[in-house]
Amino acid sequence: MRKYVYVLYFTLLFFSFSCFTAKKVSREVRVAINSDFQVIIEKDPKGHFVDYYSPEEYKKYFIEGITKQLAYKNIFVSSENPEFIISVEKILIQEQIKAGIVKDSLSKDFGKSYDLTVGKVEAYGLVTKHDNSFKYKWSAQRDRAEKLTNLNSASGVVLGEKMGPHDWRKKPFDSFEFRDMIIDLSNKSGNEVTSLINTAIK
Repeated sequence: MRKYVYVLYFTLLFFSFSCFTAKKVSREVRVAINSDFQVIIEKDPKGHFVDYYSPEEYKKYFIEGITKQLAYKNIFVSSENPEFIISVEKILIQEQIKAGIVKDSLSKDFGKSYDLTVGKVEAYGLVTKHDNSFKYKWSAQRDRAEKLTNLNSASGVVLGEKMGPHDWRKKPFDSFEFRDMIIDLSNKSGNEVTSLINTAIK
């Protein structure tokens, strides 16, 4: 019983951190955000999913996302007398390839290797009060990876294909995977910035 309680506790703790959302600020706050930051793309020669969008498009999705997330928290982007300056220093987008090997000894594909894409996005910046009395760094990260699965695909279900418990396939990324990661990153960045502003206005 005690073991079960520990497992439940750490599971809840994990989800509480992974689903972190900052508390809404107690009053309306105006901020400015720069748009002249770099979007740096690092890609494995075999990679191609990151190429579905341009650096400028990734930047646009990030700015739109963080602006919307901040508005949920009572923080509004305005060029008129902003109380805080949110500086985005850079966004790093990485597409890497790793080997995924079928380890099911009962599978006909036992030992078969697949190229699996790993995506990681990171954002870095500063929150500065207009009078420079408060200045702190913030950062946010998001990552996703292709996986091996023995579950049927949606298209396979439609076509009537059936996979057994020892039939394995690669569950691939979609063409919009990195766009969605950037949107997730913008939401996480908005929460990080909100936490700092909450600290500054206490």
